[in-house]
Amino acid sequence: MNARRTLANGVLFACTGALLGACTTATTPETGDTPEHSAAAQFVSPFFVELDCEHVGYIQTGEADEHIGPIFRRFDIDGSRNISRQEWLAYRWMENKQWMALSFDTADSDDDALVSVAEFRTYLIWAIGSLDSDSDGEVHPEDLQRYLPQPGA
Repeated sequence: MNARRTLANGVLFACTGALLGACTTATTPETGDTPEHSAAAQFVSPFFVELDCEHVGYIQTGEADEHIGPIFRRFDIDGSRNISRQEWLAYRWMENKQWMALSFDTADSDDDALVSVAEFRTYLIWAIGSLDSDSDGEVHPEDLQRYLPQPGA
């Protein structure tokens, strides 16, 4: 069976099969080593400095709304206000294309093969929040590194 992971109201659901009853809410494991979290860390990391516009050394979910336009436009190559899978995977700062595909599939909550501005916002907020390892409302560079492969590993 193929598994489908999607965001609904900021909650990550893992779904298998065609039945709605086959969906379960994903929880953030203590180890933080799920592919979804690695994909989220890879997605957020190139924008960390931009999201930390106050230069306090951390980011919060609320900062997504302050910076959504410029970040979205980097992906929306054709200016259609929707991001296709091809546009998403073309973003050059994302090294692991498997994680990029997973982040696209998660962001595309209506499964129409496009990520709208609203879906992008929901995913960005979820991605930032999911990386908050100690639930203090702040995501520090160390939180990102927790989910990304270390050099030589």
